[in-house]
Amino acid sequence: MDFQAALPPAVGWITETLEDAGFETWVVGGAIRDLILGRTVEDWDLATQARPEQITAAFSRTVPIGIEHGTVGVLAGDGTLYEVTTFRRDVRSLGRQAIVEFSVDIGEDLARRDFTFNALAWHPLRQDLLDPTGGMGDLDAGVLRTVGDPKQRFSEDFLRVLRALRFSGQFGLSIERETWLGLLGAVPELSRLSPERVQQEIMKVLSKACRPSITLGLYLESGALGTLYPELAQAALGSGSNSGNFVRVLEICDGLRPIRPLVRLAVLFSLVRPREEAGENSPGWTVESLMRRLRFSNADRKRVSSVVAMYHMAPP
Repeated sequence: MDFQAALPPAVGWITETLEDAGFETWVVGGAIRDLILGRTVEDWDLATQARPEQITAAFSRTVPIGIEHGTVGVLAGDGTLYEVTTFRRDVRSLGRQAIVEFSVDIGEDLARRDFTFNALAWHPLRQDLLDPTGGMGDLDAGVLRTVGDPKQRFSEDFLRVLRALRFSGQFGLSIERETWLGLLGAVPELSRLSPERVQQEIMKVLSKACRPSITLGLYLESGALGTLYPELAQAALGSGSNSGNFVRVLEICDGLRPIRPLVRLAVLFSLVRPREEAGENSPGWTVESLMRRLRFSNADRKRVSSVVAMYHMAPP
């Protein structure tokens, strides 16, 4: 498959510069997936044999995005930042504290990725495609599958549970049976995720998907909604709706261009009811409390909670 026509010139320049310096370099991850699916690529990430200090030495303008993880940002002539990361391999997995070390093998780097469609690599100079885990076939079949053992993949980073649910809804993929079972086993551990990471995921669901209700239905079906958003789960179950319909109201936002995730968030949180047993008689107050728990900014909390309060005050 030829991705060359869609390749930004800067990606070819970065690859050629590092290859000329003796370091094998590939385009990896979501960019290849999006090209295969015919979607616009938002982020071009590269993986290389070069160590961070060697990447920095090869370019005049760089940003130390995550040197400890091997990632350096390379600034192109138009100011676009491209992330370039040294090949890595897992040494030992300790949940969110996995021990990794740099590698010289792109195969080892792909083997540690989350899902098969993200374990793809494209060499823009040789026009080679690496697909060691069958990601292309899974995309063709409309299947989401982990790389290797699902239990291990999810235990390495519990955020992958939410990523799996988001990708399934966003790209219209069914979650392969063993992957789904591994995901269900990891759902109780979602409470260990930082509020900031949970917030980032829900905003990605609301900003990237045309029909976020599909992913949120999977949140409910898997138990992730009850673990992370008990206020929403209570509203969904109390309504008697099934997992595919309880947030169908979000589709009223399909006509918004561009999509405004805070508007969708306000629509979603309008389902929340006050917890009267706790003396909370204002839906806006309950929503603001929920958003405070997820570390939203003061401004965003006030905007959304005020919209929710007005919604509940409006006459039927």
